[in-house]
Amino acid sequence: MLTRLLRRLQGRSAAGMPADLDSVPAPAGLDETFADGGDASVVEPGVLASAFVRHLLDAPPGETPADGLAQDILSRLTTHAERLDVARLPRLPALVPQLLSALRRDDSDANSLAALLTRDPTLAGEVVRVANSAHYRRGAPITALPQAVGVIGNDGLRYVVLTSVMRPILQADPSQQAARCGEWLSRQAEARTWLCGELAAAAVCDAGEAQLASVIASTGLAALLRMMPRTLLAQAAADPGFAPAFLALASELSARAAAHWRMEARLCSALAAMASPSQDDAPLARTLVAADRLSMLHALRIADAIDDTARVSPTAATRSRDARLLATLQALEGEPVEA
Repeated sequence: MLTRLLRRLQGRSAAGMPADLDSVPAPAGLDETFADGGDASVVEPGVLASAFVRHLLDAPPGETPADGLAQDILSRLTTHAERLDVARLPRLPALVPQLLSALRRDDSDANSLAALLTRDPTLAGEVVRVANSAHYRRGAPITALPQAVGVIGNDGLRYVVLTSVMRPILQADPSQQAARCGEWLSRQAEARTWLCGELAAAAVCDAGEAQLASVIASTGLAALLRMMPRTLLAQAAADPGFAPAFLALASELSARAAAHWRMEARLCSALAAMASPSQDDAPLARTLVAADRLSMLHALRIADAIDDTARVSPTAATRSRDARLLATLQALEGEPVEA
């Protein structure tokens, strides 16, 4: 089940979101050591990935990796992934890319968007439900779909669409451990999706496309987590080399799923690039990777699983941006920002 972030974002008007994060004063209580650099240390991507995967799998700290276990598990996961029929993965509604494309056009209005939504009664019902929520409702109940679309606006509609996609992708197994893992994965996916929207403008790429890529990016990891017992995966995660390879395999699987769903080639390429990112990647890929690393750092900070001064950006300008983004995320989730 989705947690607080997207639900809160559905209630925020476009006017309520900062247009330029660098022009917005840092929230009160912002850790200036993090923002300015100071003695903060850059966390290498492999170290960050290892810490996040151990957190995701609830792996005991300080556990000694068994010889050969990580490589054996990775080999078995690779075999399972290669044999997996991506058609069996939770289906991405065909309407979603059409809606996101319509939201990018200047000539789209509430009536034309509502006409698209009528093709998916479940999604249409969700739009009406959100429009009648305490965040939006200001008078009589809303029953007409065009009115609901007009009330929540393009940003709200995009988040409703993304929410509808994310639910089946991240649906957890019934066990307690799987449910906890699913909750953590959902939280990170939500944070990454919001971050993609915030980072897209500076990278000169489309926010809706970046956020859709973020949602699909969870497909491969969610699938891998269902392939083996989490206790076994947690033991393998004690090896620092396991997590980067595990996440790379998940990215390749997500890219396969996106290609099967006939997503745009640049979106599929961005997902594939997550397996081995480079500064030469396209803007969409760089946005997705930056948001992914920041969302991992955010998850670890919230869980007190990493030092508060840890950062993922090497330059002062991006550190300042990251500090503001992380502080805003914590505020959106109702978490206190540490001084």
